[in-house]
Amino acid sequence: MRDLYQSSPHPTLFGGDFNEILSADEKVGGALRDQRDMDAFREVLYVCSLRDLGYDGSWVTWERGNKQQGVVRERVDRYVACSRWCSWFDQARVFNLTKFRSDHVGIMLDTEAGVRKKREKQKRRFHFETCWLLAEGIEDVIKTTWSNSSHLNMPNKLLNIANDLTRWSKDAFENLGGKIEEAEEALKEAQKKASFQASFDACHKLEGLLDDLHDKNEAYWFLRSKVSEIKDGDRNAKYFHHKAAQRRSKNFI
Repeated sequence: MRDLYQSSPHPTLFGGDFNEILSADEKVGGALRDQRDMDAFREVLYVCSLRDLGYDGSWVTWERGNKQQGVVRERVDRYVACSRWCSWFDQARVFNLTKFRSDHVGIMLDTEAGVRKKREKQKRRFHFETCWLLAEGIEDVIKTTWSNSSHLNMPNKLLNIANDLTRWSKDAFENLGGKIEEAEEALKEAQKKASFQASFDACHKLEGLLDDLHDKNEAYWFLRSKVSEIKDGDRNAKYFHHKAAQRRSKNFI
């Protein structure tokens, strides 16, 4: 790490599992960490002028054990950066995500968190989902809304159809995205309180629920992609390549 930093003329960022903690308060349970190892880690950060970028969410990034007795928790995953990098990306924030299917917590660095928060306040545009065509009832929704909007002009008719389709899709597709967000928030809260056996049991139950919701969501997106493939063939190739290029160009880690 020291060699990489000293050999690079560019602003530097390191992130991931360092397999070490900065101080004893970043660990709960298990054997005590060797003080010399923690001192050596801090010394490297000091010599390289790297600072911990902190986090939003639970402090725990690694956990082992399924019961209250014998559980070990540590903060071994983090992002550290030099002052030049921090001045370039002054809106950056680190988010500790929800732990499930792994003993590590995913950590996400958003270099435009401050700007993104402002964008989220804007109203989302309506997008017609191709996979809706496979669901029963969509034609009835469109016909009924069109009939009930006969006294309106074309823009307002289309607006009513968009609103009704949005409401219908939430019921037809069970609002999987919202349910996943709710389950993740509940799991985060349970993980913060996981000092009692009841909390551990709640964590495992919520992890199972998340597994099920993600499986359903993956099936939904697979269906969505297959419908586009079947109905539109290669006509969408250029569009999807363009979207992929757009995503790669975004400054989002």
